[in-house]
Order: sequence, then C-alpha cells, then structure tokens
Amino acid sequence: MQKIEYGDINKFLVSIGLVLIGLAVLTPYLYLKEDFGLFITTKEFNEFQEPIQSLILDKQKKVAFIQCIINWIPLVLSLSGIGLIIWGLRRWFERQSKIDERFDKEILILDLQIEKQSATEKLQNISRDLNEIQIGESSNPNQIQQKVFKKYLDVEKKVAELFESYNSPNFSIYTDIKIDKKYDVDILLRSKNNKFSDRIVEIKYFSDFLQTNILESALNRLNRTSNHYFKLTNKKIVPVFIVVYDKAKVNQESIEKSKKQLSEFTKEIDIFKRIKIEFIDENSISGFDVKSVLKK
Repeated sequence: MQKIEYGDINKFLVSIGLVLIGLAVLTPYLYLKEDFGLFITTKEFNEFQEPIQSLILDKQKKVAFIQCIINWIPLVLSLSGIGLIIWGLRRWFERQSKIDERFDKEILILDLQIEKQSATEKLQNISRDLNEIQIGESSNPNQIQQKVFKKYLDVEKKVAELFESYNSPNFSIYTDIKIDKKYDVDILLRSKNNKFSDRIVEIKYFSDFLQTNILESALNRLNRTSNHYFKLTNKKIVPVFIVVYDKAKVNQESIEKSKKQLSEFTKEIDIFKRIKIEFIDENSISGFDVKSVLKK
C-alpha cells in the first residue's frame, strides 16, 4: 500500500473545507426549491391507508425539524469548511517553513567557501604537524626528515583514497580543502540527505611513539573547525579523528592508554559528543572499514 504523503493530507483537508463551504451555499437553495411531496389535500391524505399516512406524518415532522435548523446548517457547514481550510493551510505553512529553513541551510552550505588546498598549503600543514612531533623526537624541531615527510603525505593520500573508493551514496567527499580560507580539513563528507550528519575527518600520523599533547592539539583544531562549520551551516556534524601509527614502534598498551586519555579529553566538549576516534596501523590502512565512521 502506497504511503500517504504529508502534503496530500493538507490538500485533502483544504478540499473538504471547500466542499463544505459549497454545501453551505447549495443547501438552502436545494431545500427551498424542493416541496418534498408533502403538499397534499386532506381528501388525498384520507384516501391513503394508515401505514402510508404514518409515513407522511413522520416525513412532515422531519421536514419541520429541518425547517427549524435550516438557518444553522449553512453556518455550521461554513465554519467547518473554513476551519478545515485554515487547519490544512496552517499545516502546509508549517511544513513549508521547515522546507524553506532546510533550503536556506543548503544555500548557506553552498555559500560556504570550500576550496582545494594548494600544494604549498598542503606541504605547510604537514610541516606544521611534523614540527610539532619533532619537538618531542629531536633536539632540533626544524630538521624534518624527507622520508617521514613523504610517508606522511602517503598516509593521508591512502586514507583519503579509502573514502573515495568506497563511493558512499550518502555523502559527497572533499579532500585536502580549506573552509573560509582559514580552516584546513583533511576530508569533508557532506551528507546528501537528512538521514546522515556531515563528517569532518582529521588525520594524524605518528612515525614514532604516540604523544598525548600532539593528539590533544590536533583535537583542538578539529574542535575549532567543527564548531565553525556548525555555526555556518547549522547542520549536525560527526567529527572523525584517525590516528595512523607504526606498529613496530607503538604497542597495544600505548594505544589503549591514548584512547583513554582522548576519551577523557573529549567527553566535556559538546561538539565531540558523537566523535569517532580510530587507531590504524600504517600497514593496515587498506583493510580499514570506512563504514565504521559513516554509520549514523
């Protein structure tokens, strides 16, 4: 059985209202036009048998009753019709206002300045991340090894390709972008319908041991970006934080410790109520199930 559309109910209410108003106009006319076959002489009446006479008398009583209320019938029909029209239109306007509000939000999203990062900006962002990590790894934070730099690029590319190759029917995917010219985003997943929330994905790669202060710094950036996106679009958002590590240098105990620390760090931040945090071994990126962060 086909489901009745919300808009069809409103049309039905308005249609019934119009019919009732039409009846309010026609009823007095039809009543006054009809003689109901009651205009007979006494002689004719006496010629009928008693059952027929009873029917005629009963009909006269009913017509007399209608005669008493005939002035009220058009009023009741008119008020009922007007009431149904107002109800149907009100429901329609409420629905339309929600549609308009959603459309306005979509316009805001379209107006949201999303642009691809230039190659220079991408390299600067990776340099910033590596400089943060190098503070804890090297006496000279400006010495960024070319091998690690290339590895970081490769890791982010592989993760981005995972989402792109999954080709979800529910999301439009944007990689390596800037929002409003100041918020860097590794991956933005914009929902194509109202069933899913948008996702902002932050990727963090550690070639050595995990550092809590660096993880928290990345989460702070994700927090600022997510809040800015929400304020502009008023759309629900699910932040996603993906930490890629070298299994040869990071053990399971260290991962569990970091998960616990990040859980404590994020629990008081409102935008992180639905955050998804994933730890992935760099050699297992291809096996990561993207659906785990795309679920409702």
